[in-house]
Amino acid sequence: MDARIKAVRDNKLVGRGTCTYANECFSDEELLAEITCSKGPDFTEKDAIDWCIWLQDLKMDQMLGCRFGDDSDDELNVYREWRDQCEAYEAEQGA
Repeated sequence: MDARIKAVRDNKLVGRGTCTYANECFSDEELLAEITCSKGPDFTEKDAIDWCIWLQDLKMDQMLGCRFGDDSDDELNVYREWRDQCEAYEAEQGA
């Protein structure tokens, strides 16, 4: 397995067990191809993880654009939880 994809799969925010789009919908080979297409062949492990976070943000934004409900509906709560996790992750990484 490519080390950059392994870094994604091992990442606690977007990797195995997270139910994120990149984790659930792409095989290792597909994920490598998608990130390479977006970032170019010389992307780093951090680039790969950042791309997966970006993709999850995009999917969450699409979900919010289709929701019906008030400010306490499930979709909005899931999005808020995701953003809280991202902020904690970024603080941990020193970003």
